[in-house]
Amino acid sequence: MRFEIERARALYREAEPGIALLEPDSRYAVRLALHLYRGILDAIKSNRYDVFGRRAFVPLSAKILTALRLLGSF
Repeated sequence: MRFEIERARALYREAEPGIALLEPDSRYAVRLALHLYRGILDAIKSNRYDVFGRRAFVPLSAKILTALRLLGSF
């Protein structure tokens, strides 16, 4: 699982510059999704990579804070 998380993180890093190439109306949603999916990877790590016994998720409060923080950067 560690390998898969690092692979996903590498793909996210590689793809992130491409967000600027998207239509302006799409950039915010895609950037938000990128940050939230990174949060899920962090949750998996916090759960000691137990993806079957524990649900990995980003709490609603963290989603809202992330959305507001990113909104300020647009």
